[in-house]
Amino acid sequence: MSTLNTTTIRLGTRVRISSPYVRDYSLTGVITDIQYGISFYIQLDSDSTWSGPYGADELAIITDTPVTPRLADVNWSRFVREAEAIARQIEAATPGITAREAGDCAAQQVEANYRAEMAAQAALPHVYAVSAILDKLVSAVDVARQTVTAPRWVNAINAGFEYLLRAETVEIDAHDALIYRSESGATYRANGTCQCKAYETGQPCKHRAAARLVHNALHA
Repeated sequence: MSTLNTTTIRLGTRVRISSPYVRDYSLTGVITDIQYGISFYIQLDSDSTWSGPYGADELAIITDTPVTPRLADVNWSRFVREAEAIARQIEAATPGITAREAGDCAAQQVEANYRAEMAAQAALPHVYAVSAILDKLVSAVDVARQTVTAPRWVNAINAGFEYLLRAETVEIDAHDALIYRSESGATYRANGTCQCKAYETGQPCKHRAAARLVHNALHA
């Protein structure tokens, strides 16, 4: 009987639960779901369910019979370390609370922390190498030049394309806006709007032109 770890956590794995935060229990079941990359659900042989993890190192593999090769995408050692540290703090600060209740509260807090981390990561700009989308950028420019006739927009398209050719990467934020870092040091976030003077006066700008070229290239 081996100790459960990140290389053996799979859907369909039979386990026996023996955790500091599930005291006086001897439960067996099958892992049926893995959520958020940090918590798993076990269908117990007693027809009830159990969710975790806390004390994950105390979950023992009975029979490694996965129904899918998908592994849990989780840093188990970090989760267990953080959850058990918080559980001990909750136990110390809350007279009468059981270890299981402290573990439940701690796991929920760590899950909330992880969700906040994932949300923060999702809000970070997506970075694309210009070289990887260059062919599609060229195609987008060709289409734009064929369809746009207003001289100022033609100039904006040319200037925007020149900026992209000089840049090694392009950044798109969570609102699908191009983060345009000008040589003057100013930064603009452009999609259908912009913060530049040209936009404020109702004129075409290279920032929005570049953003449209990148958008068309990425969605070609």
